Amino acid sequence: MKIIFSLFSIVFSTFSFGQSLINSSKPDVYLDSNKIELEHFLFDQSKIEKFEIVKQIFDARTNTTGIIYITSKKPQFFNFLSYQQIKTKYFSGRTKPILLLLNGTFIISPAKLNIDSSYINKVEVETGEDYEELKSLYPTMAIVNIRLNNKYLYERQIMLDGMPQNNLPE
Repeated sequence: MKIIFSLFSIVFSTFSFGQSLINSSKPDVYLDSNKIELEHFLFDQSKIEKFEIVKQIFDARTNTTGIIYITSKKPQFFNFLSYQQIKTKYFSGRTKPILLLLNGTFIISPAKLNIDSSYINKVEVETGEDYEELKSLYPTMAIVNIRLNNKYLYERQIMLDGMPQNNLPE
């Protein structure tokens, strides 16, 4: 009986200790008093007036570790488009399959995507027929690349024999 009680207390303390160290929660984020999932909302950062970060101890009821308040300069400037609205506006005639890219990077969960309409620079739509490698396998696949107005993003440099284009001799 003593061994069982000792074993139980060791296991119980281990699980209790382990749970207090593991915390995979994220802070709640509010944009102009509207709760958002920040990783799914894309907008121009120059439209932000201020951030306020409220730290708190982990709250098990809400599974949060804090709150971030983002205040924009003018809330009416944002016009967030969902994936369905973007599809209707830019590539409604396309049927599946659609490969969606954001500045050349694959979008894994397009249904969660929300992009401010003024943040979209252009939408490039191509098909599998435009690429020799895809022509026979996926000729009807639509390849949609959404380019954003972001001064911090840059176009990929063209490399010639491992040398950047701007370093080529004249």
